[in-house]
Amino acid sequence: MGLLAKQDVVGRGLAEVIILQPDKPISMAGQSYSGGYVRLDNGVLIELDSSEAPCSLDPARLKQLPRDSAHEQTFKPAIGQKVVDLLWSEDFAGICVLLESGSAVAFVPGLFWIAPFLQKSEEVPISGAKSVWQE
Repeated sequence: MGLLAKQDVVGRGLAEVIILQPDKPISMAGQSYSGGYVRLDNGVLIELDSSEAPCSLDPARLKQLPRDSAHEQTFKPAIGQKVVDLLWSEDFAGICVLLESGSAVAFVPGLFWIAPFLQKSEEVPISGAKSVWQE
């Protein structure tokens, strides 16, 4: 794992969004969680549910983890878009990947399922967000 520099991320294309299967079935009886990652066109792999500075992960770490391919399909409109910034915000858990269209890939805490979702530009509350590279 290595800390990412802004030039490793900003301006790069979104190549893949990886969503893990929920840790338990999604139901009104409890809260489920799915981990999420983005892979950029330069091979950099970023864990979205991170409270630390963004790092490039080893892809081998994900090989044995079960993926939620159905949920991954919801990110198709974002694939190929350029990354504008990585943001921290109290409105999102972890890192929010802001895309050139204004949409974002981010963890959205839901009542029954916490998972990454593709947020439309008008749904992205970035007014209080700040770049992960701001001091």
